[in-house]
Amino acid sequence: MDENDYLLNLWTTTAENLFFDEEIDHYFIHLQKLRFLSIQLNNEFDFDSHLLKIVIDLLLPILKRYANSLSSNSIQSIEKALNISHVLCDLENDILIYFSDDRSVLETAIKQINKVFFTTLCLNISVVWKVILIKILKYDIKTIHSTLPDYAHFITEIESFQLCNGKDVILESINALKLAINNIIDTMIENCDNSSADFLIKILKIQLIQHLTYGIYQFNEKETSSGLLTFLTKGQNGNTPLISLFRDLKLTDGTLSVLYDFYKMNNNCGQFLTDMLKYRSVSFENDDWNQLLNQIDLFDPFEISTSHGDNRMDKEEFEQGNFLRGFDTELDLRNSQKNSILNNKDIEDRISCESGIIVRYKQTIRNHFKISITNEKHFHEYLLNVIDSYYDIILENKMGEGVCRKYISTMRALLTLVLNYTPNLELFIKYYYAPKLLKRIITYQNVWIHNFNTSENFDRTLINMLPKEIKSPLVNITREFILQFNNPEHWEKPDCEFSGVYLKGSEYSFSLPTMKPVFPNEEFRNKWTHVLSGIDRNSSAKTLDQSIHIIEMSSPFIDATGRQVTIVLPITLASILYCFNEVDIRDISDIKKILNIKKSEEKQIVRGLKTLLKHNLLVKINSTFKLSIYPIPIEALDKDAILRIV
Repeated sequence: MDENDYLLNLWTTTAENLFFDEEIDHYFIHLQKLRFLSIQLNNEFDFDSHLLKIVIDLLLPILKRYANSLSSNSIQSIEKALNISHVLCDLENDILIYFSDDRSVLETAIKQINKVFFTTLCLNISVVWKVILIKILKYDIKTIHSTLPDYAHFITEIESFQLCNGKDVILESINALKLAINNIIDTMIENCDNSSADFLIKILKIQLIQHLTYGIYQFNEKETSSGLLTFLTKGQNGNTPLISLFRDLKLTDGTLSVLYDFYKMNNNCGQFLTDMLKYRSVSFENDDWNQLLNQIDLFDPFEISTSHGDNRMDKEEFEQGNFLRGFDTELDLRNSQKNSILNNKDIEDRISCESGIIVRYKQTIRNHFKISITNEKHFHEYLLNVIDSYYDIILENKMGEGVCRKYISTMRALLTLVLNYTPNLELFIKYYYAPKLLKRIITYQNVWIHNFNTSENFDRTLINMLPKEIKSPLVNITREFILQFNNPEHWEKPDCEFSGVYLKGSEYSFSLPTMKPVFPNEEFRNKWTHVLSGIDRNSSAKTLDQSIHIIEMSSPFIDATGRQVTIVLPITLASILYCFNEVDIRDISDIKKILNIKKSEEKQIVRGLKTLLKHNLLVKINSTFKLSIYPIPIEALDKDAILRIV
């Protein structure tokens, strides 16, 4: 092998760099180079067992030097040691495979490498645990669950190679963990405000880590560490319930389960629910909807798994009418909605199987809230206004996914409120939400479709999470509108182009307004009625109350940049503006005469004029109304200079 000495020397130098190069970014460069050199050696010797022995003999001194370079109490050294498992894994799977095709031979080689490294390594296990704790306390609960087993395995690797005199590896690891926990909590109590949110969350996470580690090691003892007990019993007023310290913190169900463990370990399970209801209940006072949404966001937060991926559906799915597949597969949370809005497959959100205490808590605060609502009709009406206000911001400002992030907490609190806190949910959906949804769809059309196709969309998520019997007509609405929108009915005349989107109102089991719109003239009324009758389509009649029909019209108005403004508005408002085609000033009697207004329609005209004044399309001069000459503000329009009036 003399002719390959150069190649082996280069391999050895690269392996040293893999361990000793301080530049993290260089690691994969060295690994790639080492892989290339290993392939070259394999090409020459084709899994020669003698070559594997040479390679292992070259690696062992490097591992010894690396282990000796790590100080027993240096945090930086321990951080490096924690990463060694990844390096050893890369050696096994990316490098040594080129020196033997026998898996058992490779496993023996890796065991030899581990033994040399961990026997040489001189680390204080308690300090290692402390570094691990400091590191993973920054993680969320799900990440703690996923990373802790690797760290626990690393500890036992060290202990198994270093312990002598028949000591129990698991027990020694547990004792080291207890010592590390007590040291960390003592430091936290000395340096932090014991009542701070960050401090309390860390306390819960530490308890969770201890509990999980006992499970990983199959260690049956259940206890609260002495440091935690010191904080709970001596560090705080003994008369203050623990949960009261968390009254202003948003806690996941996983965190609540850890909190419950405190009560369980102190044989005080029954008090947990009592304290939770006392300090973390949702109340509705003085019609303060902002306070209500804040309480729900705090005490009953909406938690949705990212494992379902983005809710986005591409254009092709819409055009083919396949978007409903996404309804039932991408966000399948219907079953969990009965007890809480969460995906109970997520580790951090899992509910205590022993008592179902978190479920009982959620059910209780929701039921108490529903019972407290004395005027159901009033609540439903104002809830609809709150949803409208949310959509006024989202749709009228054409907010895309990125911009909407700031409104996600509001949207999620609204979802929780509707699904779990609304008394008589089916009635609210049928008589309040559904008609407004239909009006929103027709008014915003492609804007609504685009928003519906983004993740975290309110309508889409709500419809998906409703019980099947309630959501079925809503699914029909959205499906049929999207299909019809992509294939509208066209009617062209010199002064008008009609594009119809037909929805079969008779198929929807909810109430719609019954007031008929005011038309600009008899010809338009007759043609509109004719189109709606379905004769032009050689199909059965399409019936849907005409008061929610929206039309698009050109206008003499301009925006601040000089662009011509197009208006999307109900027929009645369009008819009022039609009266100003020939003259720019009218009194109300002129308008009534032109439109042939009946006594029963006068209120529509008054409301319509108020709406046009509100949007600055008309100005009132004494008893007359005049077309506005002022530019329409850019912020009132969408990107295509369209003004939408609902």
